[in-house]
Amino acid sequence: MPNRQHWICKVQDSVNGYREVQSTYFDGDQHDAIEYFREAPVMAQYFGSPRYQIVMQANSVILQTTE
Repeated sequence: MPNRQHWICKVQDSVNGYREVQSTYFDGDQHDAIEYFREAPVMAQYFGSPRYQIVMQANSVILQTTE
């Protein structure tokens, strides 16, 4: 099975207390996720600006709970 994960990319605005201003997701491997986020029209406008902090993370999935 390929190494696929659910990735979320969030943009935080440093001028407004790092409030989240945009987010999007991608399902796939890390390399493809980075390429997607850099090229996605909804995210590309924020790259290169020192005003924005851009965070990418893989979401964990709960497979079973104890409750």
